[in-house]
Amino acid sequence: MLKIRLTSCVALMLCFATVAVAQDDAKKGKDKKAKAAGSANAYIMRAFKSVEMTDEQKKKAEAILAKYDGEMKDARKAVASVLSKEENKAKNDARKEASKAGLKGKEMTEAVEKAMGLSEEKMAKYREALKKPAAVGEKIKGEIMALLTDDQKAKMPQPKKGKGKGKGKGKKKPAGDGKLQTVSLKLPNMT
Repeated sequence: MLKIRLTSCVALMLCFATVAVAQDDAKKGKDKKAKAAGSANAYIMRAFKSVEMTDEQKKKAEAILAKYDGEMKDARKAVASVLSKEENKAKNDARKEASKAGLKGKEMTEAVEKAMGLSEEKMAKYREALKKPAAVGEKIKGEIMALLTDDQKAKMPQPKKGKGKGKGKGKKKPAGDGKLQTVSLKLPNMT
């Protein structure tokens, strides 16, 4: 009788352990999806980190993010469909290396694109596809900006002006209309 009880207890414990493991596996799958969606949202919300939003504003911002979730997923799928698995891996590896090297912005983009090794035609398709999630992100940011007060908007960081061809960079223009002028001077006769 003791053996039957012991066997029953062990069997029952194995059943609970199996259910617990299955639940953990299911939770991990959900966590990966949530993490992927969360990273896109976190990237967008990073622009607003200097602003202390009220709880109501945060809820409205989350609703805006949820509203555009499907559109953002579609835009990201369009980007992913341009690249093969190997090209996508090369992109991710290059991004990690560039990040470790301290590259940011345009320098990082150039390093990553070079490492991807795409043909001009494929690179053009890739860049065009990247415009879709960027456009959705701008819509989201615009709607979240509308939630902010003027004081909060003033706390938002201003975009950095790029180096190079930006406004105010390069050679200074001459004063006036840029045309040469002839000037005559009357000097006293010194004879």
